Order: sequence, then C-alpha cells, then structure tokens
Amino acid sequence: FGHGLSYTRFDYGAASATPYDEGVTVSVEVTNAGDRAGQEVVQVYVAAIDSSVQRPAQDLRAFAKVDLAPGQRQRLAFRLGWRAFAVWDVGAGHWTVPGGEYEIRIGASSRDVRARLTVALTPRRAD
Repeated sequence: FGHGLSYTRFDYGAASATPYDEGVTVSVEVTNAGDRAGQEVVQVYVAAIDSSVQRPAQDLRAFAKVDLAPGQRQRLAFRLGWRAFAVWDVGAGHWTVPGGEYEIRIGASSRDVRARLTVALTPRRAD
C-alpha cells in the first residue's frame, strides 16, 4: 500500500460504527486538505482489547482507494462481517467471535492511524 507518500494531505474525520445483522459498518469522512488532487488508500484495522485468545496486535480487515480533488471530501463505509473479529475455535471446530471490546483503527497505514473507535461485541459463532 505504501505509507502515504503523496503530493497532498488528507484529513480524516471522526469515525462511526453501526451494527447490522452480520457485523458492523464503519464509516469515516476523508478530505483532501491540500492544494493538489491526490489518492489515498484508507485502511481499517481491528484490534482486540484485553483478548483472552492469542492474536496479532491488529489485523487489516478492509481498505479502499479514494481519489479526491483539492478540498473534496468523501464518506467511506466499510462492512466488517463477524469474521473480521473472529478466531478459529479448535475445540469447537468453527470460527467464533470472543466477546469483549475491539478497537477499530482507520488510517493511511498500520502506523499512521487517524481515527479510532471502540465497539463491544457479544460472543457468537462467525461462520
């Protein structure tokens, strides 16, 4: 994806999350705050907070490329299904979402996070 090398600058607005039957929809507004047209790859990461299961610090779960003129803004929406939060339950033999809080991080790269939000999920089967 690269890491935000561009001839312009992008601002990220506050993120929001809305549950739906099969997961969570995450949205964020991105604005080209520079004076040149440019493209940005907006990336969405999920991190389990205080997980009882060993897992990576964060997982890339969605991304979208946006092409904006100077001053132009666009709201992006990402549908994260339950599998975006799930781990494989060896004993049960299926994907499961451990209950608890998850931080959703949105940014230009894994190290350039511009917006964060937390969602609380109940345990559920995810396949």
